[in-house]
Amino acid sequence: MKGIPRWLCWIPILTPSVDYPRRLNGFLDKQGNQASDEKCTFSLLLSDLKGDKESTVEISPDLKNGHIISITIDGIVDIEVEKCLSKGLILFSFKNQFDTFASEEHAAKQVYVILKHIYHEHTHHHKDDDMLLLPEAIDNSREEEIKKGIRGIITQYVEKIISYHRSLKRSSIYSSRDADNILIEFNKGLGEMLYAEHFLNLNKGWLEPQYYDDNRFSFRSSSESFRQIFSVFGSRLGKKNVDIAYAVIILSVCIFFVGGISPFFENTPGKNSIVYLVFLVLFLGSYWWITRLKK
Repeated sequence: MKGIPRWLCWIPILTPSVDYPRRLNGFLDKQGNQASDEKCTFSLLLSDLKGDKESTVEISPDLKNGHIISITIDGIVDIEVEKCLSKGLILFSFKNQFDTFASEEHAAKQVYVILKHIYHEHTHHHKDDDMLLLPEAIDNSREEEIKKGIRGIITQYVEKIISYHRSLKRSSIYSSRDADNILIEFNKGLGEMLYAEHFLNLNKGWLEPQYYDDNRFSFRSSSESFRQIFSVFGSRLGKKNVDIAYAVIILSVCIFFVGGISPFFENTPGKNSIVYLVFLVLFLGSYWWITRLKK
């Protein structure tokens, strides 16, 4: 029998557990609510909600346990935080009906943004590189439903990793900006894999042995494949840098050579056009020949 719909989300960590009291107190200190169980209000830009306008968020903290008891968004959406498990899993539900969001799933995503803003530490990446998972809808807070939510989060990680692989395989290096974008994509993808494997290990007790083994093998294989793909791009980037170095050398030689032959065309009509043509042929021909030999 279905009860009130719940939402399960995970605060990404690479540690054995979340130190909820320390992280909550650290957040409250920044807001000026030091050592107080009183409600704390702050502004936060929530995704796809009001454009560039920030929302007003009010939280009721429990300092002893480091948990958030409830959350209110813009005085309209009322959320109850039911459980904060030690390994970063948080269970919450909505206490009222609202039409502020396109759907309850969209609203749940905003709640996750708030919880992550409070509890997640950007130790291994910049805050702008956050990789947002979606909360998983479950029917109730029973063990089987929590297991279902955990499997849903693992599935999201699998889909994200596949997406990063495809993106990198389709990438090409035509400029330094392309190379920078590939490096950013690689770092994000590698971060996803680190968090994915750690999430899997943290929740091993909730998973069937075969399901755990299959996904552990999949994540480790993906990590190795990812590094191999990046190694190929590293070689391509090195070749691109060598080609640029060749181009600079060839350009210098052509300028020197053209400067040497210019006096022979001093009295020739269309002197400049001839010199420019010789220069262009020398440069393009030499560059093509040298880079062709390296393939």
